[in-house]
Amino acid sequence: MNKVVKIIAVITVLITTVFITLVNYLDSMDWDYVSSKKSPNGRYGLYLYNYLSDGDTHAPYGQYIFFNPEYRVVNPNRSDVIFAGSCGENVGYSWVSNTEIKIVCPAQEIDSIRTRSERIFGIKVNLQSQ
Repeated sequence: MNKVVKIIAVITVLITTVFITLVNYLDSMDWDYVSSKKSPNGRYGLYLYNYLSDGDTHAPYGQYIFFNPEYRVVNPNRSDVIFAGSCGENVGYSWVSNTEIKIVCPAQEIDSIRTRSERIFGIKVNLQSQ
């Protein structure tokens, strides 16, 4: 009986691990990593991704800029969205200083910018659009 319980426990752990790995893989298939930039003090990171689906409420097939308190490659779904919009290939972003981020989106229509943070972790987020 004890051996059967151990085998069931091992099988359960294996199935759970495979399931979690599969969910994370499928979750990241809709994202195309473009670039990242570290803050001047190295404490924060910005990440630009293209979203390759229409299944998201922020900006289907748009560009996203994510903020993460640590500079490391991250799963977009586990970071904070500070910008989402349809800017074409010309979206730009940079660290002005440790306390300011600049985002440039040459969108022609106001509806092209879907999500925008004005401040995150005390850092001001400036958006320039046309």
